[in-house]
Order: sequence, then C-alpha cells, then structure tokens
Amino acid sequence: MATMPAQLASSSLHRGSPCAQSFAHVAERMSEAVVVISPLAVVSYCNPALARLLGHAREQVVGRRVLEFMTEETAREFANRQRARRSGDCEPYIAWMRHADGRSIERRISPSPLFDEQGRFEGSIAIIASRAGGQVVDAESALARRVLDSSDTLLYRASTVAGQRVDFVSKNIALYGHSAHELAGANRSWESIVHPLDRERIAEELAQNLACGLFRFRRQYRLLTRERSVRWVEEDAIVWADTYGGPQWIEGLLHDVTAVHEAQQETQRALAQTVETIGAVVDRRDPYTGIHQHRVADLAMAIGRRLDLKDVQLEGLYLGALIHDVGKVAVPSEVLSRPGRLSAEELALVRTHVQVGVDMIRDTPFPWPLAQIIAQHHERLDGSGYPYGLSGGDLLLEARIVAVADVFESMASHRPYRPALGVEAAIAELRGQRGRLYCPAAVDACTWIVESSGFDVHRMWEALGHERKGDATSLQLALDLSAIA
Repeated sequence: MATMPAQLASSSLHRGSPCAQSFAHVAERMSEAVVVISPLAVVSYCNPALARLLGHAREQVVGRRVLEFMTEETAREFANRQRARRSGDCEPYIAWMRHADGRSIERRISPSPLFDEQGRFEGSIAIIASRAGGQVVDAESALARRVLDSSDTLLYRASTVAGQRVDFVSKNIALYGHSAHELAGANRSWESIVHPLDRERIAEELAQNLACGLFRFRRQYRLLTRERSVRWVEEDAIVWADTYGGPQWIEGLLHDVTAVHEAQQETQRALAQTVETIGAVVDRRDPYTGIHQHRVADLAMAIGRRLDLKDVQLEGLYLGALIHDVGKVAVPSEVLSRPGRLSAEELALVRTHVQVGVDMIRDTPFPWPLAQIIAQHHERLDGSGYPYGLSGGDLLLEARIVAVADVFESMASHRPYRPALGVEAAIAELRGQRGRLYCPAAVDACTWIVESSGFDVHRMWEALGHERKGDATSLQLALDLSAIA
C-alpha cells in the first residue's frame, strides 16, 4: 500500500464517520504500520502493526507526540517535513523509529496530508513499510549485515553530543564481550566501553577535527571488554551533519590492532631498556653524574606533569633526561672532578660531551626525541648556550625542561669539585634568568615543586622518586626503575 486513497485524505478520519469506520476496518488488519497524527504531531490513531513495531501497547502510543518514537535525527528532520506536508507534499522518505527497548529501526514512510472541506491542514496519515526499502535493497542490506556480523570489523553509530549515546552497533561487538542490544538498547554511551584514560583524549580529538572541518579521520584508542580487559582498536570515523550543517552522528569502523600495538610496545620496552643500559654505563664510571642524571630525570618529569605533557612526551622527557650527560664517558674523570676553575682547553673538552652523547645514540631509531634533548640541554633561550647557539622557538620543549632541571640539580647538590650552592641560590638563578635563558613555564613549575617541598631538597628528591615509581604512562616506562634509583 504505497499511497493513501484520495477519499481517505479528509478530516472525516477524526470524526467517526462511515469513511473512518471503513478505514479503521482495513487498517486494523494491515501488516504494514499505519498512523494518523494531528497538526501538532500528536498520534490520534495507530493500528496494531505500528504498536508491535514500536514495542508498545496501543494505548501507550495514541495521545503522545510522534516525535517521541523517532530518533533525534529523524525528529529534527520531521519539523521540515511537517511544514512541507501543509503544502500538500507526500514524498516518501526513510526514517529511524525508536523501539521501546531503545533499538533504532529503519523504515520507509509514505505520508499523505489531511485537509478539511475548507482546505485547512488537519494533520497527516502515513503508511510505514515493513521494510526500509525495496526487496533488492533490503536483501543487500541483510547480506551486508551478515558479512559484517561474522567479521572482526566492528561498526557503530553514536551521537556526537556529550556522552555519545549509541544508536547502532554491529552484533560482533560480542567479540568484546558486549551485547549489541545492551549497548544500543539501554541508552548507553559509546564512551562507556572506552578506556577511562582515553575518553578525554578522543573527545578532544573529535572536537579539534570538527573545528578544523575534518569530518573524516582516523584514531586509535582502547576498548574495555565486559571482563575489563583492554583491546586496542583503530577507528575510521566519519561524522554526519544535520540539515543545518552541524555535527550530529559519528559512525566508526573499528579494527582490532591489539597485536600490532603490543608488538610496538615490546619494541619500545626494548628501546627503553637500551636507554637504561646506556645510563648504567655512566653510573658505574661516574657515580656523581649517574645520581645527577636520575635526579634531573625525576625533576624534569615532575615539571612535565605540571605542564600537562602527554604520556609519550613524558616518556621521552624522562628517558632523555636519564642520559642527557651520557657523553661524559668520553671526558677524563680527573677533568670532571677537579676542583677549581677549568682551563679553556679543559672547558672545551667538557663541552664535547654533548656531541659525543648525540653520536652514541644517533643511529638507534628511538620513538622519542632523545638525541635532540641531549643536543639542546645546554642551549639557552637567548642563543648564548652551546654547542649550536640555538634560541627561542628552535628549542624543543623537552630540552627546555631538562635545562631547567639540570641547572637546579647542579647548583643545589654537592659536587666532588665544590660544595652545594644551595636551593635558594638555584631558585634565584632560575628566577633571575627566567625568560632570558630559561623557559618561563618550566621555571615556574620547578619553583612550585621546590616550594611544595618546603625547600627541603632531600625530601623533594625522595618524594619525586616515589612519584616516578608509581608513574602510569602508557608504557609505565617499561623499566624497573627502583633497581637504578
């Protein structure tokens, strides 16, 4: 029954006339759903097929606004269609109906407007087909669903508003221990199965992409299974806009990349352990330099946390600081530990440790900018540092942080060639050269950390050591750092 007979398109349907009785006699027995709505979109009649389709008793449908039984997207479009209906429009369209259990049901709607004898609009009547489209389309859709549900590729659709309420998810979500009915039928959010540590990040990525006009993008994050185990997925996402161009739905095609991610993690662990080994060489040759590097690494990481660096940056920052003076293995011990002022030749020899350190790790493909951190930790904002005389924006943020932590630890701690200059002197140096030699944000963060310890440097190093051992970056640093603390 594709269109409504002309004799039924009158307000007599609302008045108990013989025509209405005849209509009701037919509609009650139809397998296709039928609904009559008022000008204010209130359901004045529905047949048993519609009640079954929506999963409600008929009394729960009649008298309610039809918008209550539509998804948000279809409901927003309905206002425009209702206006068109007042002008006599009867163009069929595809709509998403909301079942009582929360499922979204796609159906083809064939509407007809109702007018009284004076031509005043009195609502509309619609036939809701049992299939969303023709038999061929429906067969193709069913085939696609079967192929999808039997694959390991997951498809979902969710609202882009806060919470990302799930509108649809393929049945193979069962691979993660979840139920499609449970997720899409209980008003659950997509975020509810995303790892808590990734929720804020992917929300920020979505907002940034939309702000840049990117409605199609790729991202990786972790999903939680019902048993709370973790699976990494890569998502090809596309965002659909409403009639006004605003983002409304996000559809994601997900592939499980846990094996790939775990292999990458193993590689990173091996590389991190390589860094540990390099640092241990310095520890054994020069204990003072070894202790210095560990303290600088702890303080640098604390500064990085204070500056809200992401996990990957924190990992690189820590590991770079842990070996920032590794090149000193090439400097004679008697030069490093000799008290008093160094000669110009000796000073030049000490300064070679930067390039030696860079050369030692240059050929290892670390996923962190360790060589840059080593190369730049003696550079200064005004270009007065060494070995390259870099300045301002040419300096890596991680290197700026290490520079501040390096100066503080060097001045505040005892050295074989001189006693400690003290915490106050170190803070005075950083504050005095803030913005000229040293990164202002890093200086402020360092000062806050020192002040929080009550200017008790021994208490501070102990606290930073405990904080580092409890660190929870995505790698968890992959090291048993307590063994080298």
